[in-house]
Amino acid sequence: MRALVDKADAVYVPTDNTIVSAFEAAVKVAQENDLPLYAADTASVDRGALAAVGFNYFDVGKQTGEKVVQILKGTAPGDIDVEVAKGTNLVVNPKSAEAMGVTIPDAVIERTTKVVE
Repeated sequence: MRALVDKADAVYVPTDNTIVSAFEAAVKVAQENDLPLYAADTASVDRGALAAVGFNYFDVGKQTGEKVVQILKGTAPGDIDVEVAKGTNLVVNPKSAEAMGVTIPDAVIERTTKVVE
């Protein structure tokens, strides 16, 4: 993360165990250097990311369960259409945003699924 200071305008963290295991350290560097830090995993916003847009694991589990029910009722797996995850959640953390030198517009706040306080 420190290597990105003065080389990037913002940082996007994908869902990756290496960075997620040290996420608070990345947040600290981001906040100390006014470097906006976004995440793919909405749970990372609770841990200090500025914002994330990600799918809802509960909803994906329901979609998966629907496919399982089809199989249990006799539909061959190869006959079931592939689907991408339906719906996403927008989660923002205004306190982290402020610490990273970012103001989240009201229009974005109004569209959020969750605002971390």
